[in-house]
Amino acid sequence: MAKDTSDSRPQHRVASRIACGMASCGALSMMASCASAPPYQQWGSMREVLRDEDTQARVALAEAGLTRDSYGVGALAELEGEITIDAGEVWISRSLGSDAVATTTGVTSDDAAAMLFLGAVSAWTDVPVAEPVAPMELDAFLAAALADEGGRAEPVPFRIEGEFSDVKMHVIGGQCPVRARMHGEPMTRPAFELSIPRASATVVGIFAADAAGDVTHMGSDTHMHIIIEHDGQMVTGHVESIGVLAGSTIQIPSAEQ
Repeated sequence: MAKDTSDSRPQHRVASRIACGMASCGALSMMASCASAPPYQQWGSMREVLRDEDTQARVALAEAGLTRDSYGVGALAELEGEITIDAGEVWISRSLGSDAVATTTGVTSDDAAAMLFLGAVSAWTDVPVAEPVAPMELDAFLAAALADEGGRAEPVPFRIEGEFSDVKMHVIGGQCPVRARMHGEPMTRPAFELSIPRASATVVGIFAADAAGDVTHMGSDTHMHIIIEHDGQMVTGHVESIGVLAGSTIQIPSAEQ
């Protein structure tokens, strides 16, 4: 299932590592030759994948039409790991148990998503964070920033660069720990989980008001993933809770793009 609702890009990542896997867009030429992507696309939903346990592959990442303007979050088929897409670069982390994780960048022909929330942004507006934003305040902060930029009816990507506090994250390993806790279910499949008091990182997310069960968990307007260093390796995972410290920068799509 796909939902279509139709330049100051970050330069710190090399987007050309993505393999397109389509005849019209070769692995290394995709960024230059593929047509621009729709503002927002969606495959699957939180309800279908987590509640109904319909974890089949819905889209091969090589066929998702990624470009250097692509930003998104998702989960691998069969909930085998987390997917984060930042400026077209695909990060995938797979849980190897409660205390081990493996992360790769780029796309293989075998990589497919059970759910994927994907947006295209060609120009960002930077919103400096002057005062710390507590975890429970972040949704409201983002909503206000988006309203100042004209607002969006459909789900919309955002990024945050800087310093974070009270980071709680996980890498799914066949079962969602957030849903398990919400419903008092035992964890029968291991998830890699981290709690970090303070860290430098990048957050990529989708803001979707009133989309609980579709794009977000219950009680939230955001679906966020983090890219962070842990034990000498980069890891990406689903953000359960996070605060944003002063000096960080929140990026929202520019109304002029």
